[in-house]
Amino acid sequence: MGLCENKVIPSKEKEVNLDDERLVRYLERTRLIILGTVLDGNPSVRTMASFATEGFTTFFSTHKDTGKVRQIELNPQVAVLFQHEKQKLDSFCNITISGIACRVEEEGERQRIIELIGARSTCYLERARRGDLVEHLFYRVEPLELKVLDFRISPGPEGARILSFPSRLVRRAS
Repeated sequence: MGLCENKVIPSKEKEVNLDDERLVRYLERTRLIILGTVLDGNPSVRTMASFATEGFTTFFSTHKDTGKVRQIELNPQVAVLFQHEKQKLDSFCNITISGIACRVEEEGERQRIIELIGARSTCYLERARRGDLVEHLFYRVEPLELKVLDFRISPGPEGARILSFPSRLVRRAS
């Protein structure tokens, strides 16, 4: 069995409308993400630029010898925060995607991720062409839940809504 196996994840929350272009555009226009992991009850966060999205699925790459790789191997549950810079408080919003980080081993999918990230960053694409990503691992975050915070709806907790992926076939890390 590979790194990920198929499992249906049930949910009691509101189902995500996968055609919600406003949310997808927000993800696509985010410049940097914050990736959160937890190991032995200790949270860890880091800012990342080498990422891309496709719908609500997040892809990223990182060097194989990083702490995040060790943390994900032991606990693949992650959170990814998308937040635009320089927002005004009355229109502040962000999106957090919680899900399972699955390492991508298949070469065709790895190349597709390089192209997706490269479309966001010509510097990344140049690094790939030079062979600088040989020691990098590639991950796909299978979304289980989205938390959307939108102060245009209401400031504080009333502006938050949880959207989930009921009956979605998710590749669960083994």
